[in-house]
Amino acid sequence: MRGSPKAREPEKLERLGAWEPGKTAMATSDGIDTYDWGRVKELAIALFHACETEDEQSCRQRLLEYLDELEVKYGLLPSIVATRADFIRDDPKREALLLQAYSLALAINDKKNGLHVAHSLAEFYTEDRRNCPEAKQWLQRLKEHMIDLRDTGDYSRMFRQLKTSGSPDTTDDT
Repeated sequence: MRGSPKAREPEKLERLGAWEPGKTAMATSDGIDTYDWGRVKELAIALFHACETEDEQSCRQRLLEYLDELEVKYGLLPSIVATRADFIRDDPKREALLLQAYSLALAINDKKNGLHVAHSLAEFYTEDRRNCPEAKQWLQRLKEHMIDLRDTGDYSRMFRQLKTSGSPDTTDDT
């Protein structure tokens, strides 16, 4: 994995949505209540600040336990599964969770989460040029989601960055 864990945390927080304590957060596209998702963001921010300190593991555990509580309350939803994937360090488990989150997003026609998870998978496979055929596949899916949602903002910028950070096999015109 590239960079330090702390260097990657802001990207994870960004995917949770722009949110600051005391401000109203939007509910997720798969139906999680604003208040409940705001708590996820609070815990993620606490984890970010605890990175590489002795509190990191307890903050990570609190976040994962809260995601378990949300799963009991709302069921298995893409937002919960993808967020869990973002905050675990076991790559095979992370990959499986992201693939599961993507399937869940497709099953409920949740285009916004489909876009988020396609980005996470493209990033996962392009990091350290880990898996070029998979990277190419997920870059293509990410591009399709961006076109479908007419995204011209952050994901377009991130898409270009992922394409240029990949191996030559992922930088052709997908």
